[in-house]
Amino acid sequence: MKLQRYIRLLSYENAMKVIDFVESLKVYENYASITPGGVSLGILEEDFDKVLDFIKSLGVRYEITLEHPSKVEARIIENLNNVKS
Repeated sequence: MKLQRYIRLLSYENAMKVIDFVESLKVYENYASITPGGVSLGILEEDFDKVLDFIKSLGVRYEITLEHPSKVEARIIENLNNVKS
């Protein structure tokens, strides 16, 4: 089964490392690409833990979401605006 996930909070340099790692798996069904606010990841379920372990090995903050990063960002801004009201 293929999973669609998004990775937020990575620097451009680390995002490119993740993309290179996914490409190094050489699995036709897997892809990773830069998207506004993060990395779009389409990956087979059996390869997801490998990618997760790789990201953890970078030793940086990250967030994996089901929603596109722009939607997450919009929700954060909306919540902050509601707190101000």
